[in-house]
Amino acid sequence: MISHILVPLDGTPQAEAALAPADKLARATGADVTLVRAPHQAEHPQRQGDYRGEAERSGCASYLRVCAARFSPEVQVHTSVLDGAEAVERLLQAAYTFRSDLILMTSHGRSGMGRLLHGSVAEQVGRRAPFATMFVGCHSSAHS
Repeated sequence: MISHILVPLDGTPQAEAALAPADKLARATGADVTLVRAPHQAEHPQRQGDYRGEAERSGCASYLRVCAARFSPEVQVHTSVLDGAEAVERLLQAAYTFRSDLILMTSHGRSGMGRLLHGSVAEQVGRRAPFATMFVGCHSSAHS
C-alpha cells in the first residue's frame, strides 16, 4: 500500500510532468504527497547570512507552493526545500525523512553527450532507492 509519495522537482516543465500522475495516484490510494526542490548549491552556496542562498531557498519554497496548488483538494500535499550538497543524496534522505513508499519523478531523457556530462539523477535514484520508484518519461531535445 502506498501512503506517501515523494515528488522531486527542479523547476522545469519537464519535471512538472510528474504532478498530474502523482495527483491521480494519491487520489486513488489516499497517499500524502511531498514535493521537494533543492537550491542550486554550486551557484548559491549556503552560508550564514548569504543573501543569494536565502533568496534561492525562498524562490524554491514559492515555486513548490505554486506546484502544490495544482493538486486536487482531497490530496494532502506538503512541500520541503532540501539542504545538502548532492542531489541524489538529498532525494534519498528526503524519502527516508518523509517515510516515502514511492518516489515519482520524471526522466529528462538526456542521451549522448548530455547524459555523459550530466548523468541522470533519476537513474541513480532508481538504482539506489531501497523502495519503489516510478518514472514519468519526459523527452525534450533541449536536454540532449
